[in-house]
Amino acid sequence: RQRDNRAGRLQAAVNEVQEKVSVARANLAKVKAGAKQGEINAQKAVVIRLQAEQGTAIAAQQATLARLIAERDTQTEAQTATIARLIVEKDTQVETQIAVIAEVRAQLANARVENKRYESLYQQGAVSASSGDSKSLTLQTMQQKVNQAQANLKRIDASGTQQIAEAKANLRRIQTSGQQQVN
Repeated sequence: RQRDNRAGRLQAAVNEVQEKVSVARANLAKVKAGAKQGEINAQKAVVIRLQAEQGTAIAAQQATLARLIAERDTQTEAQTATIARLIVEKDTQVETQIAVIAEVRAQLANARVENKRYESLYQQGAVSASSGDSKSLTLQTMQQKVNQAQANLKRIDASGTQQIAEAKANLRRIQTSGQQQVN
């Protein structure tokens, strides 16, 4: 579609210059029919100048178009790479946090077993109340660590998702802006 628009603009420019060339040739033919040699040479010079302008104008438009396309493609590639990097970073952080949660849950399970054992020993009179309280506090601390690790996972996921969404929006902006410049 962009090439159709570009081709349409280029064709319009070519048509305009060709019209000028045709007019100049017609004038040249009139001059040849009854004009002096100086007038004929002048008309030939006009035709040559217009043909040269046509070639230069087309080349300049093609160079500008090529530059705009290259800039858009470079920006698009860079932003696509940024999106890929953000996805990998988010996935890595989520996997790391899941591992942390698993570790803390294992510690929580151990704390539950220890707490239960000390409750039983306390009821049998084998340990002091303060030993049982210490194990109960450890159990509560581990539960809080699990909750905190799960909250961190949600934060990491939400933050990463937001960064990726922003990068994708930026990519769409680059593509739209680049397309408008090309058209």
